[in-house]
Amino acid sequence: MRALALAAILVTGPAWAVEIKTEAAVVAATLYPQGASVERSASFEVEAGRHSVLIGGMPADYRRESLRIEGAGAFRILSIEERRAASRALEAQQSSPRRKIEDEIRKLRDRRVFASNAMEAAQRQLAYIEAMTKAQAQASATQDDTALVNASQWTAMWTSVGEGIKTALDTRNRAQIELREIDEQMAGLRARLRDAGIERRLGPVLAVEIEAEAAVSGTLIARYQMNDANWAPVYDARLSLDDDPSVTLVRRARVRQGTGEDWTGIALTLSTARPGGRADAPDPRLLFARIEEAREEMAFGQGGVLADQMMQKQMRAAPAMAPPPSPVADAAPAQQIMAVAQLQGETVEYVIPGAVDISGSGEAKQVLIDERDGPVTLEVRSTPSLDTTAYLYAEFENAAEAPVLPGSASLYRDGVFVGTTMLARIAGGETTHLPFGSYDRIRITHAERERMEGEQGLIRSRQTERRRYVMSAENLGDKAMPVAIRDSMPYAENEDVEITLRADPKPDGKDVDDRKGALLWRFALKPGEKREIAHGYDVTYPTGVTLFLPR
Repeated sequence: MRALALAAILVTGPAWAVEIKTEAAVVAATLYPQGASVERSASFEVEAGRHSVLIGGMPADYRRESLRIEGAGAFRILSIEERRAASRALEAQQSSPRRKIEDEIRKLRDRRVFASNAMEAAQRQLAYIEAMTKAQAQASATQDDTALVNASQWTAMWTSVGEGIKTALDTRNRAQIELREIDEQMAGLRARLRDAGIERRLGPVLAVEIEAEAAVSGTLIARYQMNDANWAPVYDARLSLDDDPSVTLVRRARVRQGTGEDWTGIALTLSTARPGGRADAPDPRLLFARIEEAREEMAFGQGGVLADQMMQKQMRAAPAMAPPPSPVADAAPAQQIMAVAQLQGETVEYVIPGAVDISGSGEAKQVLIDERDGPVTLEVRSTPSLDTTAYLYAEFENAAEAPVLPGSASLYRDGVFVGTTMLARIAGGETTHLPFGSYDRIRITHAERERMEGEQGLIRSRQTERRRYVMSAENLGDKAMPVAIRDSMPYAENEDVEITLRADPKPDGKDVDDRKGALLWRFALKPGEKREIAHGYDVTYPTGVTLFLPR
């Protein structure tokens, strides 16, 4: 007989004379994109009568409102009470090796914040000095008596600028060195933390009051939600360029949990559900309009404003740090058992086969979901006006019923890592195009043939600007290859501006992918074949106005 499942009602009640202590280990978990549902199991044996089964090992920060207790055996569940951990246990936790390591990591994190602030301040100082120097040079260049500037003034200025740059560079370098040392120390501490995984935060004890009419061996199952756990899909897309091109899509999941408790030998399920999110629609905003009183604007020095604007522009244009390269593929991958996908309405669940271990330190771990093989259609794409490189794409169909979820993918072509991309959601039966890097067997060129600005026509009230270009694609390989050439033409935002496309041959598509002015030519190139596309446009607009036309 299975005892009635009760909602977790945290109550206070009298202590019972008969108390049975037991530990409830984690036996199963369902990870969500944010959060997890955890299942613990505790076995016990009692005589007839009323008893209080004490379940230890509960985490300190589980979501109380999600707790549910079920039982298996000939007994009834009467009530559930949460008790705080004993003071001695808390004192032991404070002095545990794990707690000391966590304190050291916390201190290093604080130091890292200050070092990062110092490096950022130095970067801003360098950008400001450069902007001020350019502003001063531009101001001097506009004066007629530049040659009469006192040489000593220039010397003093450059000396000051040099000292400022040296100070900022020294500060930045010291901060970089400190950040590197902090990261190395934190990596070592995290390794020690994994070794000390047995030590964890002590949480409350659940006292479950039960009643049995006879001696019984039973089991209590506790289910609850945790916030500090999640999973995310990651992929390997492996393209094979043989006589019958194909793609193998290896689907994995990056799983993690930071509860401080290692989950050993659990049954793991991955779900696309999002429990705990908002359940009701928000109310509309209250909007109002009012007349603001005139305010006196604060005046700033011209040089300071100019320098600040230039500094902000430089900071926006600063290149972002490149992501770390993905690991290369194993030369001879071992045979692996795939997960079982289950559709629950709009939710997909992946049951990971076998027992899984997940460290409680918060470090990510990858588990295999499945692999899919399928034929592909190849195509070479290029946008010559921006980049004359030819890029290889493979059209891939998701033949399974379950969707491919959004995630990062590592791309391999004939076993060679070529880069990464982000996959969007691919529903069952839907196709997508996967990029696989540059393709040297197709040579692309682009050249400007004609540029004419401001020519007046027969009607003097209007003038014309003309652009003419030529693009070419040549197949240097020994196989025919479909080619897609993309470009664009301007579109008019004013009715007085008239734009006429000039192209030979005509493009196969206009306003492609709902992008105004986007053009597309598609054709197949035989080995050794070369195609040219002559295209351009005329822009006619009223005389006497300034036309903005990107180059």
